[in-house]
Amino acid sequence: MEHFGLRKNTWLKQNFNIDNFIKIEIIDNVVELVTKKQQQ
Repeated sequence: MEHFGLRKNTWLKQNFNIDNFIKIEIIDNVVELVTKKQQQ
């Protein structure tokens, strides 16, 4: 399975400044962890 946000992250790096990108990365990681816990 493709990593959760790879294509989206590439797009974000091109379109957001680095502070916004870091915040979105943290949110993505939290969402990914929650999703994995729900699937178990």
